[in-house]
Amino acid sequence: MDLEEGNSTMDKKPRYIAVYMGFTTVLLVWVLSLAGFFNFPNNIFYDAFVKLQPASTHNAEKVMIMEVSYDQHHQGDKEWLTILTRLKNAGVSQVIFSFFPPMVSENFYDTAAAMENVIFGRQLFKPKDPTESEQFAPIPSQARGKQIVMAPYEIPPDHYGVHRMGRSYFNINHQKTPSFLMEAATKRGIHGLPEEDIFSINFMGAMTKLPNIDFEKTLSGNVIAELVKNRSIIIGLKKMPNSPGFQTPIHSGKNSISLVEYHGYILDTLIEQKPITCSRPLTTLLFIILITILGLTAYTLLNGTMAFIFTILFFVASFVLNWFILSYTLFWPPLFEIIITEAIVINFIFLRTYVSKTEFLKKMILARSNQMQKHFLPTGFYASKDYWTSVINMVNQTLNLERVIFLEKVRNDHRVKEIIALNTSIKDIEERRRDYERTPYSTAIEENSPIQIKSYFKKVKKEDEQYIVPLIFEGQIQGFWAFVISSSNADEINNLLPAIQRFALEIAEILYKRAKWRIAQAGKKKVINKILRLEAKENLYQEVSNTIRMLGRRLSVLDLVFNSLASAIVLYDIFGQVTHINEGMIQTLKKINITTPFKMSALDLAVQLTNHSTEEIRNLLNQIILNHDNVNLPVNITNHKKAYMLTIRPLIDEKKNFLKDEAYPFDLHGILFEMNDVTDIKDFISLKADFFQRSNARLKDGVESITNACMMLEENDMVADEKKDLVKSLKGKKEDMIDFMNELDDYMGKDIFSENRQLFPIIIMKILTAAMGSMGEEAAKRQLIFDVKPDTMPNMTIANPLDLKKIFTSLLFILLQDAYEETTIHIKVESRKNHLLYILYNSGYGMPDEDFQRYLSSKHLTDSKAFKTLHEMLPTLKRWKGELTGKSGVGDGIEFHLRLIEFKERRRTPRHA
Repeated sequence: MDLEEGNSTMDKKPRYIAVYMGFTTVLLVWVLSLAGFFNFPNNIFYDAFVKLQPASTHNAEKVMIMEVSYDQHHQGDKEWLTILTRLKNAGVSQVIFSFFPPMVSENFYDTAAAMENVIFGRQLFKPKDPTESEQFAPIPSQARGKQIVMAPYEIPPDHYGVHRMGRSYFNINHQKTPSFLMEAATKRGIHGLPEEDIFSINFMGAMTKLPNIDFEKTLSGNVIAELVKNRSIIIGLKKMPNSPGFQTPIHSGKNSISLVEYHGYILDTLIEQKPITCSRPLTTLLFIILITILGLTAYTLLNGTMAFIFTILFFVASFVLNWFILSYTLFWPPLFEIIITEAIVINFIFLRTYVSKTEFLKKMILARSNQMQKHFLPTGFYASKDYWTSVINMVNQTLNLERVIFLEKVRNDHRVKEIIALNTSIKDIEERRRDYERTPYSTAIEENSPIQIKSYFKKVKKEDEQYIVPLIFEGQIQGFWAFVISSSNADEINNLLPAIQRFALEIAEILYKRAKWRIAQAGKKKVINKILRLEAKENLYQEVSNTIRMLGRRLSVLDLVFNSLASAIVLYDIFGQVTHINEGMIQTLKKINITTPFKMSALDLAVQLTNHSTEEIRNLLNQIILNHDNVNLPVNITNHKKAYMLTIRPLIDEKKNFLKDEAYPFDLHGILFEMNDVTDIKDFISLKADFFQRSNARLKDGVESITNACMMLEENDMVADEKKDLVKSLKGKKEDMIDFMNELDDYMGKDIFSENRQLFPIIIMKILTAAMGSMGEEAAKRQLIFDVKPDTMPNMTIANPLDLKKIFTSLLFILLQDAYEETTIHIKVESRKNHLLYILYNSGYGMPDEDFQRYLSSKHLTDSKAFKTLHEMLPTLKRWKGELTGKSGVGDGIEFHLRLIEFKERRRTPRHA
């Protein structure tokens, strides 16, 4: 094995690790994003980007605020009516109160209602106890019953102390109710307002202070109409000196703003129709997927330096593009999700590169030195679980002993147990105590050499001699070795016993050392010992061991795949000897009475399968070896239902990866025999042949009828009316013939190799006969017979032959399983208008009809594979315009009704034909 081969076989990573890693990254980042883990860093980036916008690029042109003090808030009708009048005369578009003036009279609210452009905000208070319901600020008694415009609002929520969101709708009494600022924007005729309950306020480029109109100046009449005209004036309390105010992306610390100012920014965003659109979950998912694919692709294709440059450019581009997208499209992409996704991909790629390089170094160090040797050597004696088998094999191939039994010492006990035997059974011991502190074991220990014993084995010839020898090393008993020397080898006893003594010492030693080795290995695997030795979880030796085990598993999988192939395969070497054969070929050859394929050459097998002469097969094998041709031959098997095609081809390795110590004449690894089941194709061809045969008879009948009609027209004694009727009938026959030819042309154009996807006119009785044949063995076991009463003419239908056979087979299987033994399965065919009715019934146990109907309608209500198959075939049957029904009763058996559309060749016979 060269280094490249070592790399390929030792690589334990998943084939599509990029797919697994990409999926894991996407899923992890998206789930964390949905859970809100990235909201805080995203908001920090967002605030920074908003502050980076050029100052005062946007000034509120439609909104103005009036901040009032506590004393001004408590003014009466005189002041507030004057304010309304001044603002109305100045041409303001709206006056929006975020409170109800407490000291005014009903006259104030009547005036506000009459103006129709005055809106009052009613604050919604959230209770401290979550079990309590939300409460609105009470409506003053002076305002009750007035036709004033009111809408709710709430103290805007913050995220880590910063306010960025505005409320557009509330869910009040299960109704979507607009906020008072949303109501104001709607009354201004603004379209395209946000549909979400919460939206992001646009602070980008906004001035840190909104246009403000002073309460006292307005009251005194000092109002400049040009400044307030067409504006929405929001009136609210100014920020108290000890109030923290509202922190926004552009207002922080001492520059925090009052609630009325915050409302002003909300209304300005709504009127200008420029709310910030944040990335939604699905949009975020698309960004994550795109970045993951980009990262995995780029870092896989780029080298170290280019990957570093790409990383820097990517992060710079991410910030720049996000800033541009936010500035010019008012869309905020999931920036932190993009950054964290790319970071995860980078870490994975570089971690994988590090691990790959480390593993490559391990492989390069070990592959050429230890791997090849350990791969081809059998498992060592110490590591083997079948070490006693190795011991007895050694004894068997070197010592002429009649019988052998090895006994092993029971751990922490003075007893022994029989382990393995040669030419006898481990139960063939007469002595039952198995106590080595008693004779004959104690005597053997004292002698520490083979001693002759009597009556130890059962059924021993009188002339044979029985011995037992202890297995002792370093004073520790490992077990005993009992054996019989045949009388035919009596002359060799004097030579055998010393040899056996030496073998006993060697066996005892390796057993002793194996036990010590196993204890040492167990100690090394203990976690505490690994920790004390600062030993890594895996070392080079463990890596080699894992690689060897992986190769073994890979070979096992390849062997499993080889045996699981649908094709029957046997591989011959260039010398005609079998090297590999899969289970499919073994079973197929058994069915045709070839039970010894390993003893047959490639020539013999080909001759027996194809019935070609030996000379013909030799010529074909000559072409295969010399010209590297592929040969296809039909398999000729008499009295066999299956049809096979034999493909013989050379096994060529284009890369010429040949072992140096093996011969490969003609650069071939061997000759591959492959038997493919072509029964279905043969059956399709047969079905077509049947159809064409009937079509041919139909055409002959039609031509003959037309010919007879023409001959009758030539007769002089026919009256005119008869000739007229005959001509009319002749035209009808001609039209039928043309229609039939067109239909025949459609079916003739069908591809045999795609019939499993096409419908075809088929003779039903042939399919039914095949289904009964497949059930023949089961029927014979239960002494059941089939009674078929078909119509006089072979009926045809338009269906898929394989699917129809599956339906019939399932029906017959259900009937067979339910039927009493030694009864009959009845099959009747009734020809109805445009369809055929196949009635299949038995004499059997049956079941309640409601249970039967459930089984027939749902595959989940029964474990019967046949019923499940029928349920799966019902849509197919429906496409054929067929139907399956049935009935059953306890003690009445089961009855199925299978309705199929009948395929008929239309006939019109002339009256005189």
